[in-house]
Amino acid sequence: MKLAWSKGLALIPLAAAVLASILYVLQHGFWGGHGRFDSLIGLLTLPFSAIALTGISIPLPELLRRSDLILVIWLPTLVNSSLLFCVGWLIDRFRQRRA
Repeated sequence: MKLAWSKGLALIPLAAAVLASILYVLQHGFWGGHGRFDSLIGLLTLPFSAIALTGISIPLPELLRRSDLILVIWLPTLVNSSLLFCVGWLIDRFRQRRA
């Protein structure tokens, strides 16, 4: 069975989030750039994590701001997966029209 681009691309950020979560647990949290895995966690959540570096304030409910695991890893994963799903969907549509 052929995996559609939209589903395949959306799995990339999920795999990165699982790895980032493991690193988060191994270093006992996120240390704001001072932990030994913080840079790697930031790389695994790109491009969304780059938005946070610009200082743009995004209003979020209190529930999401309580945990660094949600804010630093899983919120960027949701955004990145959605973005790549849309890109994959566009690729699928383009390929269907060409066929």
